[in-house]
Amino acid sequence: MEARNYEYIYEDIYIDDAVRNTAIPIPREKNRVRKKVKVKSKIIGKKIVLMSILGINLFMVGITLQSYMTTSGASAQITKLNKEITELEATRDYYKFEVEKYSSTERIEDIAKNKLGMYYPKEDQYIYIPTEK
Repeated sequence: MEARNYEYIYEDIYIDDAVRNTAIPIPREKNRVRKKVKVKSKIIGKKIVLMSILGINLFMVGITLQSYMTTSGASAQITKLNKEITELEATRDYYKFEVEKYSSTERIEDIAKNKLGMYYPKEDQYIYIPTEK
């Protein structure tokens, strides 16, 4: 039979001398194992909590970076499109001016008289065509 290894706790206050030499046995191995398991489980629990917090923070940083990249890309595209709109509006205004210049009645009349040799018809050059009702 094995001998048990006990650690004895002696109390400082005793009721009488007969009880004085009495001790309460506490097995050493069980207390040590229980303490180690509790300490390990506490450490593991703390590690899990810290890793969870770290994971959540990394996820939130990732979402923030993703939204920033999307926003900055959209902002660059908006700037490019605004520049293109400005250029197209300038081109449109130029062509409007050109159309107005070429479509003025004074210019058309001047070209017809001077370059083409055209004049307004005289009264005897009119031909009237009767319409039937």
